[in-house]
Amino acid sequence: SGSTSGYSLSENYLFTVESIGDYLEHLTPNGKLVVVAHNMPEVYKLTSLTMEYFGRKGLKNSEVMERVIVSGSISGSTGMFTTFIVKNTPFNETDASNIHSLAMDKAYQHYYIPYNSDDMTDRNLYNLANNRMTIEQFSKSVPIDLSASTDDSPFFYKFEKGMPSILSSLMTYTVILIVSLDRKSTRLNSSHTDI
Repeated sequence: SGSTSGYSLSENYLFTVESIGDYLEHLTPNGKLVVVAHNMPEVYKLTSLTMEYFGRKGLKNSEVMERVIVSGSISGSTGMFTTFIVKNTPFNETDASNIHSLAMDKAYQHYYIPYNSDDMTDRNLYNLANNRMTIEQFSKSVPIDLSASTDDSPFFYKFEKGMPSILSSLMTYTVILIVSLDRKSTRLNSSHTDI
């Protein structure tokens, strides 16, 4: 997530709970929202948004994850582009099995496909789907901030837990500048009173 650290303080309304809802509400029941993510932290954040959106509709983790597929680049390739797919209705077991077979035949990474598990399956996504962990436990198990961005707090690329280091550095430099200017002002004032 280092390449996106500059975006951590940038508002992004493309990836909020509300925008995910807007996208899905414009689809047919079998329509799919496909997002190409750059890395797994983005996939995890998209999962968090999806969980929050469907959770507001009363769905359980396992029900949400039946609507999600996470696939990646060709195994062994140097580029890392992960595809996050979500739909309004669950993938059925036949479709999921066919997608899994296709991914295996084409040597695509497949991090999560409902009803399937193998050595490529992401354990966090699998455990979330099988009610072996809650979204809160999932959030604690990864070193990134998975809080779901909303229209009121649209900071999708804020992956650092707590205050972003870029903001912390900016605040530190600001304090140093204020203290330096205050000392200089104090010295100037005291030299004027000596005259």
